This record gives sequence, structure tokens and C-alpha cells, in this order.
Amino acid sequence: MLYAFRTPPKESRLVTTSLYCPRFIGRERELGALTEAARRAAAGHGAIAFVSGDAGAGKTRTIDELCRRMPRGMRCYRAVCLEYAPSPLGPVADILADLEAERRAPSPGAGFATPTGDDPADKRRLFERIATALRTAGTLEPFAMVIDDAHWSDTVTLELLHFLIGALDDARVLIIVAYRTDELTETHGLSALIGRAARARSVQRIELQPLSPAHIRELIDATLPKNVHVSAESLRGIRDRSEGNPLFAEEFLKAVVDDERFGETRQALPESLRSLLHERLRRLDPADIRLLEIAALIGRRFGAAFLARIGGRDVGSLQPFLRTAIDEHFLVEDVAEPGCFTFRHALTRDTILDGMLAMDARAMHRVIAQQIEREPDRAERIVELAEHYWRAAAFVECAVNAQPAGDLAKARYAYAEAAELYERALACGAVDERGLVVLHEKAASAYGSLGVPQKVLEHLQVAVDYYTATADTARLAGVYLDLAFALRRVGDTERESAVLRRAAVLSEKIGDEKLLLRSTAQLANVHAVAEEWPEVEADLRAAQPIRRHADPPDEIRLLTSSAFLHLAKDELDAWQDDFERAAAIARAHGDPSLIAFALTSYAVGARKLARFDIALPAFREAAATGRTYGPTYQAAFARLGYANVLYLTGELRASRAEMLDILGDVHQSTTIRILIAQFGVALAIALRDDALAERCHAAELLDAAFATNEPIQYAPLAATVAEYHLAEGADEDAVALLERMLAALPEGWSDCEVLLPVAVCCSERDVDGARARLDEAAALAHNPFVDAYRELFEAYAAARFGSRERKLRHAKSAATALRRLRMPLLEAEAYELAEQPARTVALCETIGARRLPRRIGPRPKRRSSTTHLTAREREIVDVALRGLPNSAIADELSLSERTVEAHLAAAYRKLGVRSRGELISVLRSDP
Repeated sequence: MLYAFRTPPKESRLVTTSLYCPRFIGRERELGALTEAARRAAAGHGAIAFVSGDAGAGKTRTIDELCRRMPRGMRCYRAVCLEYAPSPLGPVADILADLEAERRAPSPGAGFATPTGDDPADKRRLFERIATALRTAGTLEPFAMVIDDAHWSDTVTLELLHFLIGALDDARVLIIVAYRTDELTETHGLSALIGRAARARSVQRIELQPLSPAHIRELIDATLPKNVHVSAESLRGIRDRSEGNPLFAEEFLKAVVDDERFGETRQALPESLRSLLHERLRRLDPADIRLLEIAALIGRRFGAAFLARIGGRDVGSLQPFLRTAIDEHFLVEDVAEPGCFTFRHALTRDTILDGMLAMDARAMHRVIAQQIEREPDRAERIVELAEHYWRAAAFVECAVNAQPAGDLAKARYAYAEAAELYERALACGAVDERGLVVLHEKAASAYGSLGVPQKVLEHLQVAVDYYTATADTARLAGVYLDLAFALRRVGDTERESAVLRRAAVLSEKIGDEKLLLRSTAQLANVHAVAEEWPEVEADLRAAQPIRRHADPPDEIRLLTSSAFLHLAKDELDAWQDDFERAAAIARAHGDPSLIAFALTSYAVGARKLARFDIALPAFREAAATGRTYGPTYQAAFARLGYANVLYLTGELRASRAEMLDILGDVHQSTTIRILIAQFGVALAIALRDDALAERCHAAELLDAAFATNEPIQYAPLAATVAEYHLAEGADEDAVALLERMLAALPEGWSDCEVLLPVAVCCSERDVDGARARLDEAAALAHNPFVDAYRELFEAYAAARFGSRERKLRHAKSAATALRRLRMPLLEAEAYELAEQPARTVALCETIGARRLPRRIGPRPKRRSSTTHLTAREREIVDVALRGLPNSAIADELSLSERTVEAHLAAAYRKLGVRSRGELISVLRSDP
């Protein structure tokens, strides 16, 4: 990949930006396990937890967070094992000294001396004294003792830990042993200890795996200063190069922010990471380092036989080197393909390459490329071949290989790789002008599948200029059709329609029926999205005489347009038949983007009918098909649809997990970003997750959505943001935004979801106008989804402008309809309007909702602190914060379940909340 990191300046920087992530991200499961171990230890069930992970994985941050969430009255004491100043039992002695100082009295273990001989009896007596000291300290106050960097611990400390495993079972002590996975070998004493301790019930192992791309992106968003803009390319580079390591992500982010401050672009690794990795490399022999250099030049993955040929060695002589590299955590062997090895971390490879002279690296890349030319599988390795010629600056040879390599990558649906290879072929420039234009078109096609419309527009503009100048009308019409897709994805729908009409005119002019059909199919799709049904019917009629020319993409677009038309006419059998035919054609064709498009269109139609039994699996299959080949546009669209249906059906936690995963990618399509804002903010409202809302929505997106002049883009986003204002109590902002939306909506547009918030806060005149639109929609087709929303709309309208009796009637009817459709969040809303708060609270607790989107009447005033709670109420609330049910709270505190319910109800009332979710939200923000 090409990353936006910069070359080192001539003078080193003495001042760099200090960045720190203010939120704890991505280790909730591991933290939960440690918190539970702490709770059990506080109750008298001593335990030992081994916490491991690579350098920078977040062990220290996780333990810091644990210390903040300890059970009440439990303290944490920490000590570190030192690599260059080891001392027998040093960290234990430090912790015992801290315990003694804390209590201002000698502890039973004070003044112990490490045995100097090998007498087991002396050692056992010492260990028993330490165990007694720890147990005694725990009787006074439960505590956790953390031994950090245990990979540098001495032998006696490890023996003591082994002894304590069985000696502290009944003590109020939690021992946490933290160590680096990448510093541990099989022969290390700590490895042996962990192996022996594995079966003990009091021992727990917690290994911190790399964070997901979604969590890394969340970390970047939370850490990045608000006044600093980072390009999409740099964001992708940070996410990909960090490989899930939070320290690496933070250090790369610091480097990028420094670049913004100093106005330079660097390629080198941040100095902090370089020194960390060089320290480990210094352990190797020079001969092994040279072999690692050659392996790094070959690639992230390499074969031992190929490395031997390049290095002038026989495979057998590589065995000691490979064993050492694996033991030192530089390489891992592919078990499925023995003899193939991969660098454990890309940064290790980068560090090795960073230390090489450029001229040596270039020369070796040429040697590697020439060797690949002689390999029997050269054709399958053409991508690799193009890469090495590029790195060798052998541009003539690269030009010969880069374009076919890009074609191969695209045929494999590896669109990102294909786009980069086409870019390199263009940079080499060893073809004529027309050949360069073809390369621009190929690059545009790859970027189009990826969902990077700005790059598509850049490349296709070159083609438009060339074909216009050469009067190649057929090629120009084809380019216009590709251009239209990119224009839609940047939200320029007016230009999109103009370009499509121009393509149709040119196709008719030259009598090219295939091109004419393609332009007609795309126009039909555009009109279907805009719900311009007479135009859709006209397009389908125009396509009929020439439909024999349809290839699979055109046939699928015609079928989806026809299906949406049937849906609008309430012809549901024909709707389903068209979509199923489109999906079958797409699956037979095999293009993942086409499959995702057909299935996503089917799912969108099913969602309009609240046929979630169809929508969920269709969105899921579309997302899975697309994601197999990377973050494509269609896959992102499908994943967003899937997340939204999970939200509608009350699977809020699953929806949030999917949304965070989507946010892990860097999306450059305006259409995708608008959908992220629309669905993400709606979810954030229900979860009271302002951080999620902030990540999903940017103020400029509203203007971008309105600029499209397409109701399907601006209306849902405007309605969702208005609901966010309502949830926050900013009713005036909500009204202003909804009035802007209503003024822009064309006649006949009647989306029930976007009109519902109008009944909550807008004027009676606007409510009447929205009602007329809903009545018009209901007259066209019977749709239970629309009917349920209409009842909810009327309940809100009656609450403000009608009678209580009418409000209750419509609210109860809405609740019944929504329960039938299995939409629990809206059902809870209907129960609130029906004045059945117990049912509202029960539903919200079941699905994990912390607030409802829209509320009528005075909102409960929340206290500014929890000081109004009694001691017993606060005690029960503290346990409730762990998510335990009332029965478990009662067991833990030796109370009856009814007493717990009564105290929780009192806490709800005092804090002005209506559910367990809201209670947790209030107390986490105001402990």
C-alpha cells in the first residue's frame, strides 16, 4: 500500500505531540474477566491471573482500568521486574513494603531475607511467611498485587508464585502477573510456571489479542485532536500498519499529527517504534540478520526454498536460523503449508527494511524479480514480480508486468491491489497515449468497486477528454455510464442524470443497442431510487425491444427496478419473483459486487415491508459476499442495511458491534457516509451513546445530503438528526431541521419514517401536511409497516392537538401492530404514549435501550449527583452496575428480591430514570 507517512527531516524533532486516548477501548471482555476475579478475591476466593500480550498490546492500560473499577474497599499495589537490575523476590518485597507503609505497622513478612543456599526447607519457610503476610493483609483489607514485566522476573519470584497458587485460595488477595508474549520462549521459567498452573481453579489466563480494525479506528477517533484533519489515506495507513496494536496506532498517529504541525511527509517509522523493534533485533547474529533482510525484501510471506535460492544457501542449512527467528517471535510457520513463513508483525519487517541502504535493497529486489522470472509458477506470481521490479526502480520491466498483474488481481476481486498496480503501471508510462487511457479506465473500475468515487472521477476525466478529442463516440458513451456511478456516490445526482441522458443520446446516435440498453437500465435504477414510478415504467418499456443485448449487470438492474415498481403497486408476488431472479443471475455470474447489489436491493425492499425474515439473511449474505474481497462499496452498503435491521428488531448490541466494525473502514463515498450517519445516530439515541453519534455524523453531511436533491438521501438523515435533537431536549433545532426537510420534499414523497418526528414537535399545519402524505401512501398500497407508523404518528399528533382518548386508542393500536412486526423499540415508544410505563421499561431493559428517540411532555429532571441515594440504595445500585439480574443482586447482598426491587425503584425515581440502562448511563457519567 502507498501510505502518507513522510521522510525524516534533516534535524530531529525535539518536541513531539503528546497524545493519549481518553477512553478505554476494545478490552471490555478481558477487563470484565479481571473485574470478576477481583470481586471473587474480595469475597475471600484468592486468585492469580496471568495477563499477556505483545509489547504495546494494552496490558498496563487494562490493569489501570481495573484499578479504577475495583470493588469498594479494595486497593491495588504494583511492582515491576527490572531487566537490567534483577533482584530475588524484588517485586514482592516492594509490594510488602508498600503494604507495611500503608498500614504504618510492620507486616508479618517484613524483614524477610532471601535464602542464599539451595535448602528447600529454608525456601519453604520463607514462602510460608510471605503467604501469611499476604493473607493477613487481606483480612484487614482486600487488595490486588500486580507484578508487571514478569518476563524479566527472577527464578525465586517464579517459584514463590507457584507456591502461592495453592496457598491463597481462601485469602482476599488477587495476584496479577503481566508479561510480554513476544519476550517469552518455550524454555523460559515463566512458560513452565504457566504450564504447571493451568489446571488450578484459582488461575486464569488472559491474553490480549490485537484489537479489531473497528477498535483501532475508534481509538484513532477518540485520540485525534478535534482541530487536526487527517487524510483518509493516512487513517488507512495507521489502521493497517498498527495491525491491532494500540501502542503502534498511537505512535503512528502522533507521527501524522506532527507531520501536520511541521508540514512534512515522512516514510520512516516513528523513533519510539524503531528503537523498540531494533532492541529485539540486536539479539541476532549478523548472519541471521542478513537472512532476515533478504526474507523481508521477498515479502511478508515467503518460502524457505525460495529464500535459500536467493541467499545462496541450501534449505537444510536454514533450519537453525528459522528456529531462532520463530523462538524470537519474528516469524511464524504456516502449519497448513510447511516450509512457508510469515513475519509475525509487518512492523518487524518494516524495521528491518528501514535499516537497509536503499541501493542494496534495490539491487536485491532486482535479483528477487529475476529469480521469480525463472520460477515454474511465474505466471501465478506476476503480482509479486511487478512489486519487486517497482521496488528495484526497474520501471520498464514493471510496466510490462504491472498491468497484467492488475488484471489478475481484479479478476480475483482484489480491487485494492488492482488499483495500486494500475497506478504503478501509469507511473511507469511505457505505453502509448491510448494505452494510458485504458489504464485510467481500469484504475477507475477498481476504485469504483472499492467505493472511492473521487479517484474514479479523476481517472475517468482523462478518458472523457481523450475520447471527446478523438471523437470516439462509443467509448465516450461507455465512460459516461461508468462516470454516472461515481457521481451518485459523491452525491452529485443532477450531474449523474445529465451524464446518463447524454450517454443514451450518444448510443442512439451511433445505433449501439447494447450501450443504449445499458444507459436505459441505469436510468431506470436512478428513477426507482428516486421513486419516480412513471419514469421507471417508461424506461422499462424502452428497454424491452433491446433487452436481448442485456448482460448480467444490465439484466439485474432492470429486474431490481421492475421489482421496486411492483412493490410500489403492492404487487408483492411479482416483487419477490423479480428480486429472486436478479439474485440468481448475480450468483451465477459470480461477481461479489453484483451479488451484493442484487441481494441488498432485495433486502431494502423487504425492509420497506418489515419483512425482516427476508431482509436480515439477504443483507447478511450480501455483506459476507462482498467482504470476502475487501471493503467494497456494495459490501459497506449491505453491512449498513444489516446493522439497521438489527436496530429495528431490537438487537441493539449486535447492531452497535456491526456499526463499529463498519466505522473501522475508511469510507470515502458520500452516500455511504450519509447512511452511516443516518443509521448510526438512530442507534446512538437508543443507547445514549454520544461518542457513537459523534463518530457517525459530521455537520457538513446534512448540507451534502440536501445538495443531492434526492429525498432518499436528505430526508432520513434530517429526520434522524432531528430525533437526536429531540432526545437531547433541543426541540427548536429539531423543528428547524424538519421544516427544512418538509420544504425540500417533492409532492408525493411519503416515507413514514421521516414523517413520524414531524408529529412530535412541528406545527399543527405541518402535522396536517405530513398526515396527508401518509394517507396518500396508504391509499396506494396496504403495507403493515406504514400502517404501524401511521398509528404512532396519530398518537403523537393526538397527544399535542387532540384528545387523551384518541391518543390512547392510536398508541395501543400502534403497540399491537409493532409487536406483530417485532419492532420492540418502537413498541416501547407506543407503550409510553399508551401510558403503560412498566411495559416500556421492561421492553427497554430487554433490548438494552437506554432512552427512547422521541418524548412528549416534560422530561424527568435528573439529579446532578447520587448523594440523594441512601447507603443501601447506593450499595444495590453499585452491584446493579455490573449488569446482574435482581435475583443475583439479592443473593450477593443477602436480601430478598422484593427488597432489591423496591430500592432500585426508589433509585430510579430519585435519579429521574426509567430503566436499568438509563440508570447505568447516569451513574457512569456521574459516579
